[in-house]
Parts: sequence; structure tokens; C-alpha cells
Amino acid sequence: MKPSIVVVGSFVKDLSFRCGRFPRAGETVIGTFSPGPGGKGSNQAVAAARAGARTRFVGAIGSDPFGVEAAQFLRSEGIDARLAEKRGRATGAAAILVDRASQNEIIVAIGASAAITPRDVPAGLIRGARVVICQGEANARINLHAFRLARRFGAIVRPGVMGGELADTPRASRSLSASVSADQATSKSGPTRPCRADRSPRYLLSLVGCIQLTARRQLD
Repeated sequence: MKPSIVVVGSFVKDLSFRCGRFPRAGETVIGTFSPGPGGKGSNQAVAAARAGARTRFVGAIGSDPFGVEAAQFLRSEGIDARLAEKRGRATGAAAILVDRASQNEIIVAIGASAAITPRDVPAGLIRGARVVICQGEANARINLHAFRLARRFGAIVRPGVMGGELADTPRASRSLSASVSADQATSKSGPTRPCRADRSPRYLLSLVGCIQLTARRQLD
């Protein structure tokens, strides 16, 4: 498959808990639990695929059940999933607490996504794409590598701001510091208007912007 959009980034298994209010320090509260697929990169890929674009997702998983679920889920969405298996690393996971007011508290363990290397993203996976997307949920080095390949092949790049411990090299941080923020796209819903796979790069970029700005994760 020759993709229109290539997303390089994170898959995270979401472990969502709903409760009436957040527990205080040392306190236990009763709530409900709902697991599901997530991660900024995976969510963007799913939203793009559901909008009708030929989509490839390049990421990393661990040798664990969450990794198996990631591969099955992405392929069930019609996405060309290229997942490097990182031994000794767990698949990314997030603990998400949501209270009755829909406020949330989240802890994310990036896991295998932090270990993606240029070897996992060879030129052949980027060549032919019209738009290449990264986020701030993997590592700055791999974003810079993916964008250099995209520039070489004439693709439009859609970067996300790197911050905190994810901006792991000053050079990479400076290279990406002027980029726009990549909001998290939903894995459960996306733009309802389908697009043709042969749309222009400008149209695909506007589609990505729509995905990033309007598609939000739904924790229900």
C-alpha cells in the first residue's frame, strides 16, 4: 500500500477509571473501569484512516498482551501498521482517572515508544507519503529523523511540540520548537465526511488539522 499519510509515534493502552471524585492521598474510592486503545500517534492514524485516507502507522510495542492488541486493533482499522517489538520494554500504557465533572488525571508510561530508533523508520516507510505526522509522545530524535526523510521525499510535515523529558536533545528541541501542537485525536470517532485517497497534499494537511483540532478522546 502506498500511503497518503504516515504517522510515526506512540501507541498507548488506555486504562480508564471513572469515579465520583478523585481519591485523596492514601484513600481508595469505588469506580468503573474501561480499557481501550489510545496514544497520540495511534489516535491520529485511526482518525485519518476513518476519514478515508490511506494511512500507515509506524511505532513500537513490547512483547506483551497490550502489544498484541495494538497490532490487531490498528489492522482492524485498515491501517498499515509497522510495529517494532522492543524486548525489555513494555507497550505504552496510561492510567486515566475521570470524575463526575469529566475532569481527568492521567499518568502515561510511554514504554516502547520511547525506544523507537531510526532503524525502525527506514526511508521506504516514508517514501511516497504526502503528509508525515509526529507527536510529542515518543522521542525527539525519531521525530527529527522522520521529518528529514519527509523533506527529502517532498512530503508535508505536521510536527508536534516536544516538551519536558521528551525533548531529549537540545538540538532536536530547537529543530522542532517552532512547530504547531498536535492535539490528541480520538480512537472512537473522527470526521464524518470521507475524503478521497488521491486528494492533494494541501487537502490532506487540512484534514490532519481538522483531526487534531476537532477530534477529542471520548472516555465513555
